[in-house]
Amino acid sequence: MKKIFVSYRRIDSSYIAAIINEKLKHNFGSDAVYFDIDTIPLGTDFRKNISDAVGECDILLALIGDEWVSVADEQGNQRLSDPADTVRIEIESALARNIPVIPVLVGEAKMPTITEIPSSLQDLSFRNAAEVRAGHDLDQHLSRLISGIKSILEPEESKKKQTILQASSEKETDSFETHHLTQETPKNSKNTKRMIYIILLLLLAAGVSYIYLNQIQEKTVIQQNKNEHERIQSEKLKAKEIQRAKEKEEQIKKEELRRKNLKIAREKAERKKIEDEKNKRAKEKEKQIKKEELKRLNLEIARAKAERKKVEAEKIQRKKDNSKVAQTNFKINRWYHPKSEPKSLYIANITVNNKNKTYRIYCPTEMVRDITNGNWDESRTATDEDKKKFSGNFIVRRTMRRICD
Repeated sequence: MKKIFVSYRRIDSSYIAAIINEKLKHNFGSDAVYFDIDTIPLGTDFRKNISDAVGECDILLALIGDEWVSVADEQGNQRLSDPADTVRIEIESALARNIPVIPVLVGEAKMPTITEIPSSLQDLSFRNAAEVRAGHDLDQHLSRLISGIKSILEPEESKKKQTILQASSEKETDSFETHHLTQETPKNSKNTKRMIYIILLLLLAAGVSYIYLNQIQEKTVIQQNKNEHERIQSEKLKAKEIQRAKEKEEQIKKEELRRKNLKIAREKAERKKIEDEKNKRAKEKEKQIKKEELKRLNLEIARAKAERKKVEAEKIQRKKDNSKVAQTNFKINRWYHPKSEPKSLYIANITVNNKNKTYRIYCPTEMVRDITNGNWDESRTATDEDKKKFSGNFIVRRTMRRICD
């Protein structure tokens, strides 16, 4: 028995491949068709198994769909360029054995050029192709394909059948003429013709019924395959939609995570900025405090120095006053605080060169006023009073120091 090998890619021609498989089995028998090789033993070289399977066949149908050339693997590389591609191995094995290889164009596919396929498959571009397109002409395309396969697989048998049919026809004609000539009565001849017509009508009715039932069966198979193909496509579409939904959800989760991380990073940067500013202000404040402390310390030191200098100057001045007072006849007779006057105001009575003087002395401002005999003089400082009244001798100042200190 001669066998037919069907090579196809599931991704672009599984639907039409199933229809072609059913048509081939109907015309050549189930055992005459290799459709799917799913029984390769584990651990064996699948290339050898495919080559052996192709080697048992007499003809190979290479179904070429829309994505037959462009289909790629997971890495994005053309699958035909891979020496381990099963479709490539199947066609290479058939071309190497030099058996008939029929390209079958399905869908909207066109014959691939030699630049689109590997060098080992370039002979395929020069093979005469058949077309099996889905649509109103599908039955005609399938019939032409079956006729073409039969003309390749059964050329001698077709001739023998023609010869036998021709000889049988001639024999039947001779037999009919002989029988007709040897009929004894017209009545028997009439009955014979009637029987022949009835038999022919029955045969014609049987043939029409067979063809009609066959067409119904083929249409049923085609519809079933079409429904199966639509179901598979629907499942693929649903799977793609689910995959896209998962990818979209994953993308949303990634975006949310990215935003969350960005927010955390911003908050962390903001906290760090606030902390840095706080530390900076604390350092500046500490620096300012130290500066103020240093300034206050320096001021206190300066004040202490000035105070010491003042004390030293007063000591020197006292010495000078004492020396000047010693040269003048001076005596403090008495002093008191008037009850109706401020606490720091005193009335002092002194004797200078045998003359009595009475003064109002206000310690905080070091201002004095001569009120001798009730005559109120102008208010002056103790130094100015000494210059005016006592020729610069420290009489009033000495009195003020003694009372106020």
